[in-house]
Amino acid sequence: MKKTVIITLTAAMTISAAAMTVSADDTVKIATIGVQSGGSYWGNIEQGFTAACEELGWEGDYWTPQNAGNDSEMVQLAENALTQGYDVICMEINDLDMYGDIIKRAKEEGVKLISLTDVGEENCDAFVGIDSYASGYSQGEQIAKFANELGYEEVNYVTLMSTTDNASQLKNREGIAEGIAANYDGKINEIDIAATDSNAATAQDKLSALYLANPELNAVGCADLYGALGAAQFVSENGLKGEFIATGLELTPDAFNRVLDGDLMATSSVDSVGIGKNFCYVAQKILNGEDYEYSNPAQKIWVMPDEVESYCKENGIELQ
Repeated sequence: MKKTVIITLTAAMTISAAAMTVSADDTVKIATIGVQSGGSYWGNIEQGFTAACEELGWEGDYWTPQNAGNDSEMVQLAENALTQGYDVICMEINDLDMYGDIIKRAKEEGVKLISLTDVGEENCDAFVGIDSYASGYSQGEQIAKFANELGYEEVNYVTLMSTTDNASQLKNREGIAEGIAANYDGKINEIDIAATDSNAATAQDKLSALYLANPELNAVGCADLYGALGAAQFVSENGLKGEFIATGLELTPDAFNRVLDGDLMATSSVDSVGIGKNFCYVAQKILNGEDYEYSNPAQKIWVMPDEVESYCKENGIELQ
C-alpha cells in the first residue's frame, strides 16, 4: 500500500525530519490548528479532538504556531495541511482577507474546512465553536445584572481584546454592548477598547492606566481570556471587590477561587472538550454525505459565587 508522509508541528517545534510520521492513504486525515498549546480552553479542545480521533480511528494532528495567536503562522500551518493532503482542516478564522487563499484552495481541492468562528457557509463547510456575538451578549447581560444589583447610576466600562482588529472578538464586543443596553436602563459609556496581546499582565496594566485617567470606570467587558485574568488581578490590587464588575472566561480552580475571593463576580466558559470532539463528529457527517447542521455553537456556562462549590463537586474540580 502506498504511504503518505505527513509533518507535525507544535508550538515548540519547527518542521524537520524528526517530526515526520507515516500513515496509510485510506485513513481520514484531520488537522486542528489551535491558537496556542495547552491552557484551560485550547488544551481542552486538543483533549477532545484527540479522544474523538482515537475513537474514530482517524489520523489527527493538533498544530499550533510558535507565537500564540499569530495568524500568519496559522495560515502557514493551513498551507502545510493542504500540501500534505489532509481531508479536513479545523481552525479559527479571524480575518477573511488573510485566510482567503486558504478558503479558496480548500474548496478547489475538496478539503473540508471547519471554522471555530462563524464566517458563513460560503467560506467554510461548518462552524463548530463559540458564537462570539451570543457569548458577548451573555456577558453584557451579566454586567447589566450586576450593575442593577449594585445600584449603579451608570455603567462606564472598557472592553479588553487580544487585538483590537480581531474579527471574532469584535463580534464579542458588539454583543457585550448590546447585552448591557438591553438589560440596563441607566447611562452606558464604553470608555475605551484596549489590546491585551493575550497577556494578563498587559491587561492589568491597561486597566490600571485607564482607571487612573477615568476614575468613574466601574466595569470591564472581556473578549479575551487574559483580559479577564488581568481584570481579576486589577480588582484585587485596587481593593475594588464588590464595587467593580469583572467576570471570568474559564472554568478552572483559579477562576473559581477568584470568584469566591470576590475578584470576579462570576465566571463562564463553554464545553471546550466538546468543541474538540465535535470537530471530528461533524466532519464525519460531512465526509459520509450525511445531513448535518452548519452551525454548531457551544453552550455558554455561567457559574455564580453561590454555585461554585456545587459545580466543582459535580465536575470533579478540586479547589485549593
